[in-house]
Amino acid sequence: MPLLAVATLLGGASLVVPQFQKKASAANGVSDVKGTQPGNSDEMIERLCSQERSSAFGYQGAYNVKTGDFLTWEQYSLLFGTAPQGDWETFNGECAYPESSSWTDYGPRTRVTQVQRNSGSSDDKYTFVTNFTTKETTKKSVGAQLGLSAAKSIFSGSAGGSFSYEWSFEKSETQEHRREISIPKCTEAWLDAIPKQRTVRVNPAFIVVEYKWDKGDGEHTVDTWRGRGPAWKAIQSRGYYIDGTANVMLPDGRVDMILDKQERKLDPRNCAS
Repeated sequence: MPLLAVATLLGGASLVVPQFQKKASAANGVSDVKGTQPGNSDEMIERLCSQERSSAFGYQGAYNVKTGDFLTWEQYSLLFGTAPQGDWETFNGECAYPESSSWTDYGPRTRVTQVQRNSGSSDDKYTFVTNFTTKETTKKSVGAQLGLSAAKSIFSGSAGGSFSYEWSFEKSETQEHRREISIPKCTEAWLDAIPKQRTVRVNPAFIVVEYKWDKGDGEHTVDTWRGRGPAWKAIQSRGYYIDGTANVMLPDGRVDMILDKQERKLDPRNCAS
């Protein structure tokens, strides 16, 4: 069973919403709407949760159960007003960003120091000073890419996710590293950085507060998606995901990376004999 938390919505009413478990193949307490109804559910969730949030009603939209079309609340209210009618059903609720998976790998190799030459006749030592700036990127499977502030709100947890990782979405910064290396005679050397990075994938979810329809017999209001029952309190569409990638941080706050010494022999004619 999912953990539960209470969110205050709709002018002070309390709503019990699922808190999503980490490292699960599917978020607990969320039903996948993809393939269960007409239309493109990936685009529906993306457009729904990309709207400006109403302080009174959260995120709102309208769905045509016959054609599968989706309208944002601004579009629907301009065309039809605020009440459901015919094949158009309306709903409001909250968006959350549960993690569905995560993985780590190493990012691209990048030279982070100048090239230091030893054209003498014996080995030499040199202390390299590097300044490494953490990097965060995001990728969406549907819709326009996220801005940095929106990405940070999702992957720092403030937009409805829950992440306990040590990574640079929480600690973006520039760090100085010093390393003394030995440079053989008639050789030039430099340092490459190979940073470890973590990618976290979230499948945005919509938590239903009110779902309404009117087929000519009066307005009906339920608190699950299309009145399908308790398992449909929250929905997501598995084809819509957001990946956040950032540098892995060590417990002491340093970036987890390999500083790799590189060497190249010089032309002996340019070196001391």
